[in-house]
Amino acid sequence: MPTATLPSDLRLVVTVVRHAETEQNAHVPRILQGQTDHPISHAGIKEAENLAWRLKKQKIDRIYTSDLQRAKQTAYAIAAHHPSAKIGKDPRLREQDLGDLSGMTWPTAKDMLKEREMSFDEYVALKGESAPAFKKRVTDLYTDLIEECVVERYIIPDEQAVSDGSKAASEKTTPSKRRKVPPPLHVLVVTHGGFVQGLFHYLSQDLGFAIKCDIPMGFPKPTSLWQFSIHCMQDTDGEDTYVGRITHMNDVSHMAGLTKRPGIKTSTFASPKASPLMLRRTRSTTADKKKKGLLQQIVGARVKTLGW
Repeated sequence: MPTATLPSDLRLVVTVVRHAETEQNAHVPRILQGQTDHPISHAGIKEAENLAWRLKKQKIDRIYTSDLQRAKQTAYAIAAHHPSAKIGKDPRLREQDLGDLSGMTWPTAKDMLKEREMSFDEYVALKGESAPAFKKRVTDLYTDLIEECVVERYIIPDEQAVSDGSKAASEKTTPSKRRKVPPPLHVLVVTHGGFVQGLFHYLSQDLGFAIKCDIPMGFPKPTSLWQFSIHCMQDTDGEDTYVGRITHMNDVSHMAGLTKRPGIKTSTFASPKASPLMLRRTRSTTADKKKKGLLQQIVGARVKTLGW
């Protein structure tokens, strides 16, 4: 977790948590929730309170949550300790759409798939959201997050600092040293198990983020904490380059004191009054694509490792 003394190369911390437990999560046999909308259970309320207690001393600047009840309630429990944090709902943070498998028990779903001679992925692609479509939704949101919190906050101002004057451009210092670097943001994302798993698989396998924790991945547990950070380093030529590190995976150490923490004042987790906040949707117009293409030419390989 970020500490009071932050490393000078740190540019962004993103804490990702799965929502607290619902009755469907606790059901035996397992129920496939998909995008069905259920509130967290009584046990889930306690879990959310414990997670909120763990994060209460962290400086959180922005909170993004799925618009489904179980995620919003978890996000609001945390937001109660961070009144200055802006919070916004984004439907892209929803769980994968499982079509008419949603609400079924896993044994019932397996029997149906066997009868139809279809795999899980084949059926979901036909009736709900295919695995490639789900991955694209995950990576689109991640890309927008990087653009807003890293590219526009650090890299574009760095390039402008170079082009604003020939003296600055000729100095043998990196762009980030020619201006006062803004402090890193700490962003909280509250989402669902499939989204968390897909995101961290993308970061670790596709982008090759360094894994700096010993906790194995596994399927995300309710209120599990996952975290990655973005750092600005210098390559062998002295140029700034950006790298990612994974620092927490499936961390539920806050659950050890489940019955020991004092609860927050409300168990209903009412929506905070903070101003709405939304990540921009992935650009789709021709003008937007040209703009993004130009930005990619400007920043070059500096954020290639971040998947932007």
